[in-house]
Amino acid sequence: MQLEEFARTQIRCDDPQMNAPRRIGVGDEMRAFDRQVQMGQDLMTERTTIKHRSSCPLASALDIFGDKWTLLVIRDLIYFGPSSFNKLADSAEKMPTNTLADRLKRLVALGIVSKKLYQERPKRYAYHLTEKGLSLIPVMKAMTLWGQEHVENTETIVAIKDGEEVMTRPVSVDTSLLAD
Repeated sequence: MQLEEFARTQIRCDDPQMNAPRRIGVGDEMRAFDRQVQMGQDLMTERTTIKHRSSCPLASALDIFGDKWTLLVIRDLIYFGPSSFNKLADSAEKMPTNTLADRLKRLVALGIVSKKLYQERPKRYAYHLTEKGLSLIPVMKAMTLWGQEHVENTETIVAIKDGEEVMTRPVSVDTSLLAD
């Protein structure tokens, strides 16, 4: 079955830990996709889509970014640039490593992040944002500004100094991408 067909269909999962087969949805679909990858099927070479709840662009974006970890991976790639798995796992939020591996796999499959082998034994990759991933910078900036303004006890990341916006922490991307 082609990857796109797999991602668009609901599949049956005969899970031996379950008493009976069950229909699975989007989250389970990604786990089933991950199981196929773990079983050696090379699905990561193709771009994937996920089944969306509706044709609403916001709902569809939330199908990709709506969990509490995915945008933090993207944030760290903006701040630190190309990063190893260990560097990403060392973020202040202490994301579980199995969750990080899942999010990176999904972001790579969706073409938002790419990975480049930098060590052969053991295999280690550097992850970086693609053009598609870099296009999320204005969204990330808007969410950061909203959080600074409306959530108590958050650090200031974008400040106004001499009438201009400045970043209070270094970023790895061209700062012109941060401009409105």
